[in-house]
Amino acid sequence: MNKSLALFCGLVLLSGSLAGAARADEMPGMTMASGPMSHMSMTTLRASNAADRERAAAIVVSAKAVMAQYTDVASATRDGYKKFLPTIELPMEHFTNDAYAVEAYGGHLNPAHPTSLIYERKGAQLRLVGVMYTAARTASDDQLNAMVPLSVAQWHKHVNYCFPPAGTKGDARFGLGGTIASKDACDAVGGRWMPQLFGWMVHVWPLESDPKTQWAVDHPGDSHHSM
Repeated sequence: MNKSLALFCGLVLLSGSLAGAARADEMPGMTMASGPMSHMSMTTLRASNAADRERAAAIVVSAKAVMAQYTDVASATRDGYKKFLPTIELPMEHFTNDAYAVEAYGGHLNPAHPTSLIYERKGAQLRLVGVMYTAARTASDDQLNAMVPLSVAQWHKHVNYCFPPAGTKGDARFGLGGTIASKDACDAVGGRWMPQLFGWMVHVWPLESDPKTQWAVDHPGDSHHSM
């Protein structure tokens, strides 16, 4: 395993440890509506063309086939998907497969291996509504375009995150929906600064009929940011 891949694997494991230990008051903003755009970076849409539309449509078909296999959480966990932030209930639950995340890091999109399955929570019920594909945080626009065409979808990444000091609760300055968006401001209040959380990601909602909503950042009709 080369050094870059070893580092990525370490980050995957760190993410898992963070998720397992996190408290709701330490991870504000993870389920908030979009929030300030200073906390999200998105790729620029390129000019539309037929070849890209055809390629994107093929990914949607494959993603829908994957979803047919994992309509219930038990089947997902059986095949290696684990709930992100397992101690916290979220309106949109991501079940992530670390092996597929490592696979995606190499820059090749396998539509049959989404990094995450996205379940919508309605009380105690979880309904599979979409999938998420990922790429390395260092991926270029051209690399992202080779995986999912940038003329159809906008990849996004979460940036400028300030973790609140221990014991902080309900402070709107922190998190992905917070007002703090610079290291200096975060340091000034004793927060923990992280310029980027995770890598690039793109959501697919195969059950939607309109290609625009199939590739929307958030699930159509949902008021919560789904990561």
